[in-house]
Amino acid sequence: MVNILVFILLIFSTQIVFSQESDPYAEIADIIASKKTPMDECNDYVNQKGWEQFVPVNVGNKKILVICGSSTINEPPSSKNFLSSRGIAFDLAILDAQKSYSEFRSNKISEKISYKLREGLGIENKDPIKKDDELTKEIEENFFDKLFQLANLEIDKKLKESELDVSDNQEKILEEIKDISQSEVLTKTINTSTSISINGLQSFKVWEDCKEGAKQCKLAILAVRTAEQGFLAKSLLKPTSSFLRGEPSKALPEKFTPKQILANVGTRIKRDENGDYHIIATSISLPKTETGQSEKIAYEKAKTDAFGMIRRFAGAKIQSKTEKTVEQIFNEYKNGENENEIIDKFKQETESLSKSAKIKGIKIHDSGSVIHPANKELVAKYVVAKWSIGSQGQATNNNMEIKKQGTTSIKKTEPIQQGTQIQSEEADF
Repeated sequence: MVNILVFILLIFSTQIVFSQESDPYAEIADIIASKKTPMDECNDYVNQKGWEQFVPVNVGNKKILVICGSSTINEPPSSKNFLSSRGIAFDLAILDAQKSYSEFRSNKISEKISYKLREGLGIENKDPIKKDDELTKEIEENFFDKLFQLANLEIDKKLKESELDVSDNQEKILEEIKDISQSEVLTKTINTSTSISINGLQSFKVWEDCKEGAKQCKLAILAVRTAEQGFLAKSLLKPTSSFLRGEPSKALPEKFTPKQILANVGTRIKRDENGDYHIIATSISLPKTETGQSEKIAYEKAKTDAFGMIRRFAGAKIQSKTEKTVEQIFNEYKNGENENEIIDKFKQETESLSKSAKIKGIKIHDSGSVIHPANKELVAKYVVAKWSIGSQGQATNNNMEIKKQGTTSIKKTEPIQQGTQIQSEEADF
């Protein structure tokens, strides 16, 4: 009897082993399925906070807009171009967030335009449209009215061409309104205008998955926008006597740790112990050779890029004629111009204007050398730039000499973070 039981158990265990060996990828599939990407981490973080993306949410006594954006670092960590590719990936993640927001808002703006067109023609709107939040209005100020004017001109042309009378041809007119408000040209114009017009976006939190030997690394950024950040973006270009203050936070560290430097690339908002707001921008640049001259060039590039990030924080506010820009975008789409070429054109124009803008008070807060844990052979230079309304007031002229506070050798900083995943601290808003 015992022998029979042993025999049965042997057959049963053999079947289990066979079933597992017949699907050797089952365990690997489970690991892959359970592994979260940086974008997953960002979305999970938003959900855990009880926030919602693309629409203003209440956090304490503030309204904030949050959007996750992601990108891939195209060069592997083993490449000498890894760090420059990483910097580009941070910019692309912010652009991804802007694009997602513009696509979300596109339908809402089209509905508003359709509603206002019907209202202007005296056609009853059966479904009242929900009013936008004040933060949304502030973000989209200037360009919505121009979009409506352009759509209104198009509907006027249609009515004149077809000689339609509003009172007798409401159904036909409603079709024309729908065609215009949902047309490809207007939709692309809305998307592009929204994307280039949103200003004051900060990298509130960063997730990066990158380990030594990886073929490709990924990262995600949680972009955040508040009314206070919009005020700061405007103040960059138009000096103000108003002093913006929030709740007191921690004093800004004189030196940032390697982990902070690596995780905080981009533009962030920090409040100091007095509650004063500071725009902080961190940039990293790799020397091409180990010579002192090459290190100096890398430092200057990091400095230029960090200063440029603060300038770009102003976004399309740097464009003095937003309404004219919207009309130009509309006409170029109408003439069949390529979408990517139009977007690149206006990005370059904004970049050019940002370089020539007379923004006072940008200073170097910290600088030195840093190593990414995924490639410890690449010793890069970093610069942390800082701007505040206070520093703007202290700047006596646009040519004010900005003194470097000294570089720091990597040997004098805190130990390099050795983990394969980099996650930033939260910024302030």
